[in-house]
Amino acid sequence: MVVVTVDTGLTPDSELLAVTAGQRLLLEHTGPWTVEDWWSLPAMTYGRRYEVVQGTLVISSTPDLDHAWAVHTLRRILERAAPTLMAVEVVGFTTEDSALVPDLQLVSQTLVRNSSARSLTGDDVALVVEVQSRSSRGYDRLVKAEVYAEAGVPRYWRVDPNGPTVHAGVLRNGAYVEEAEADPDGVLRVELEHGGERWRVELHLADLVRVG
Repeated sequence: MVVVTVDTGLTPDSELLAVTAGQRLLLEHTGPWTVEDWWSLPAMTYGRRYEVVQGTLVISSTPDLDHAWAVHTLRRILERAAPTLMAVEVVGFTTEDSALVPDLQLVSQTLVRNSSARSLTGDDVALVVEVQSRSSRGYDRLVKAEVYAEAGVPRYWRVDPNGPTVHAGVLRNGAYVEEAEADPDGVLRVELEHGGERWRVELHLADLVRVG
């Protein structure tokens, strides 16, 4: 029996039916995966997260506490630096042929308040952040970067809490190039912009590391 711990807004019985249908899709699916297929999958099952990249289903493990701490820290710093924006977690990012679940997406609070969309797109976000694990580095650096760049996401950060390091990429000529590096004291300073507004972010890399 699979228990989904996310708040789907469904009754317990209908939530169980949704999970059962999603499990059946995983077992019986043939051919390329579509974004609509992805919407039919359970949010997470047996500690796994599902994403679709250009027709391929990618299954990854759910994060650990180091990952959770880094995401929490980044969300707090970003929202404090850019008070009209909101750093959302576990919200889908979709294109015509891909569906990802970024660790953080920085978007306008107004959009979150008023939008009826089920997921976000490249036009919605000021920044996408992925917190890397040892197993996801190549996937985040190559595959996800390509999807975000093709969708027009203006900034993409890859964060490694084990470094700690932050690769702060800005989109130029269809690819991400690093626009800033941490200084010798381990402080990254970078500007963000969205909707005609600009903000300066100061991030101490040591804050990304969980003590314990």
